[in-house]
Amino acid sequence: MKRLSALVISALILATTYAHAVVVQTTNAGFTGTTFIQGQINGFEQPGLTGLLILQFDGVTNNGLTWNFDYTVVNNNVSPLTYRISAFGFNIPTPGLISGTATGEFDTVQLNIPFGPQVFVADNGVTKGNSASGEFTLTFATVMSYILIDGAHFRFQDIVGSNYGVYGLGVNHNVALNPLTPVPLPGAALLFISGLVGLGLLNRRRRLTGV
Repeated sequence: MKRLSALVISALILATTYAHAVVVQTTNAGFTGTTFIQGQINGFEQPGLTGLLILQFDGVTNNGLTWNFDYTVVNNNVSPLTYRISAFGFNIPTPGLISGTATGEFDTVQLNIPFGPQVFVADNGVTKGNSASGEFTLTFATVMSYILIDGAHFRFQDIVGSNYGVYGLGVNHNVALNPLTPVPLPGAALLFISGLVGLGLLNRRRRLTGV
């Protein structure tokens, strides 16, 4: 019974891990959107620590292996705080990501680190009231008909005016890429339903056995 409970819980966790992933298909070139990101410092939400990430999908090249995007990072701070946005990144659940490139202020690419599976780092970052634009690519080992984007991240540094600290992170799992909207993944939905069924069977068994 304990093993069944563990399997059910695991299924429910997996079902919700990428529940808000955006599905980007090869035919979606030209789709764009703006994602608002609220920052936290040491686990505390800091009012005024915000930014905007504007994305546009430009299509697929390199015989279908490379996915191309435009980005704009906006430091829309209107609070007394001062800070810079020094990196942005994503969770890409799609398997097979092997490399990435970037241009503009955020021109350094780091893959598979705790901040996110792929991160684009700026030399100086974007300061209050400013923005930076460029392009980035994601290259996969095999041709993909679609990829998943779950979670836009910002790294905030040199924060002045907060009682919580000088370094912060922000994430928004509802990445905007209109007219695309975040949708539950089919596999996640199936796992969620399986988990509910498992919980029902477990409760029924407990009633029958008097446990």
